[in-house]
Amino acid sequence: MRIEPVSMESISKSIAHMEPDKALEAISSVIRELFRNLDDETKYSFMMGLIDKSGKDKISSMVHL
Repeated sequence: MRIEPVSMESISKSIAHMEPDKALEAISSVIRELFRNLDDETKYSFMMGLIDKSGKDKISSMVHL
């Protein structure tokens, strides 16, 4: 059986029709699966990107406080 890839547009449309808490729950389960195969630096960069694109700069400046 061949599984066809799903487009980001299709995923976005599906999520748009969900309640926000249900959408986060669904996305979180996918992210947990993906994280199993990523190194710590990649996970960190992803999480900082969720917070703010300049997250690394803000974290490093907070360390000096």
